[in-house]
Amino acid sequence: MVTAPGSSCEKHGDARRCHLALGRCIHSLFCSSQSLRKMAIITTHLQYQQEAIQKKQHNTDLTMNLLLLGAQRGALIKPSGPAESLAEMRGS
Repeated sequence: MVTAPGSSCEKHGDARRCHLALGRCIHSLFCSSQSLRKMAIITTHLQYQQEAIQKKQHNTDLTMNLLLLGAQRGALIKPSGPAESLAEMRGS
């Protein structure tokens, strides 16, 4: 087995310790990989939630603007009865 200079394997010359250290490294890498995968899944989920919140807010804003425009238009147009023409409604 090749060991890095200054590693615990080289210092102690103990194959068992080297094997255990290698096992811990592999386990640590595996856990890191799993953690990164979980973080990626959580990040994607949070991005979808954020997009949904933004879309809902945008729809709410559009609804409020439409209601405001309808209220303003209603204040500007005086109902004149059923004979009112489309040109009169448009203000032409």
